[in-house]
Amino acid sequence: MKASALAAGAAFLLCAASCREYRHGGPSFLLVIYDSQRADHCSCYGCDRETTPTMDSLAGEGTLFASAQSQAPWTLPAVTTILTGLYPRSHGAGEIDSQLYGLDPDLPFLPVLMQEAGYHTFGEFCIPWLGPEFGFDRGWDEMVVYTGRALDGHLEETATHVSQWLSTIPGDERFFAVVHVFEMHNPFDPSPPFDTMFGIDSLSRYAGTSSFSLDADNRPFDRDEALYLETQYDGEIRMADTRIEGLLRCVGEAGRGSETVVILVADHGEEFMERGGYDHGNTLFQEMLHIPLVFHGPGVPAGVIRSEVVGQVDIAPTILALAGAPVPEVMAGIDILAPEIPERAMPSGSTRSNTLYCVRFGDTKLVLESGEGATLFDLASDPGEIHPLPPDSMLVDSIVKYLTLQRLGNRSVVLDEDATRTLRDLGYI
Repeated sequence: MKASALAAGAAFLLCAASCREYRHGGPSFLLVIYDSQRADHCSCYGCDRETTPTMDSLAGEGTLFASAQSQAPWTLPAVTTILTGLYPRSHGAGEIDSQLYGLDPDLPFLPVLMQEAGYHTFGEFCIPWLGPEFGFDRGWDEMVVYTGRALDGHLEETATHVSQWLSTIPGDERFFAVVHVFEMHNPFDPSPPFDTMFGIDSLSRYAGTSSFSLDADNRPFDRDEALYLETQYDGEIRMADTRIEGLLRCVGEAGRGSETVVILVADHGEEFMERGGYDHGNTLFQEMLHIPLVFHGPGVPAGVIRSEVVGQVDIAPTILALAGAPVPEVMAGIDILAPEIPERAMPSGSTRSNTLYCVRFGDTKLVLESGEGATLFDLASDPGEIHPLPPDSMLVDSIVKYLTLQRLGNRSVVLDEDATRTLRDLGYI
């Protein structure tokens, strides 16, 4: 580990530079992972507020996946799935019985695979979940991990870091960069002018509120407060979208715009008392699992909306396919830019409770909670998942199959005191 101006006072910078031959064929990649951004709050997914003009533009010129599912309702297992192509049941990163587990170093990891394919690699992450303590420090030429309480909103610094890093890479060599976006994560406190961009006059009494006020039973006081916080959440989304535009401008100014595939995806969504709850990580309803997913750039079909159900598990195999790199057989996902995507049962689960699972097949979704039984929803006629139906045996079998997935490798117990303290301060543990 060595010091760098990129990381002064704010982050760890891990350098794993190696001497290797670089390939010159495939595109470069910028993978943007939004934290807590649900699809229905993106304007290209039907939100009536103009929250995501940059994402909208990329989607219009690229491929938007209308039915992308998160594999877990919180960051650690979801992002691990994005970067391994494995379901949470297989990679094992998460929290079970109040014990934190990191990523097994023997499992396939996208930065390592891209580095082996000849790519320069860069990662910048805004939470210790995604840092060295949890096994995420493999395969990066440079890695920045923000720690401590000041985790919110580093995209402006990120653009500078990426620009500086790109200036060190010869123009005929390719890169793979991952940027973790934390702006829209709770607390919701966008900077001006985004704090009033979607304001509702009748809710002005809540001005300055950034988190839910809770009563003695840890329940939110007021539905109007949730509506106000949604305006601030949408302001955060618009602020992040604007900063992503700046990041893309830096890539273009480095002469890399036409060669770079941009992938936009979220780790999970967020609750705003739709069912009396708030935050994330506690349910598997669509406000938690329906996420944006957009591909844009060379090799990506333009102006296409794909309706097939896809998942985070498909992102790593798709990137590897675009790069012309081999896809490990152990990966559970597929190349979703192929002309045809087979209809599949797409599972998700909560690796906190270890008792809550669901599977989606087309517009049919089954939720299984230990001790509560199974509940079926028709997302086409009941997108709010309000009217439960009798369980479907085929989907029950799909969940059972998911639960019998073999654990790959050995999970590593995370005991780092600094990481644990930060996550506790944020309300995660």
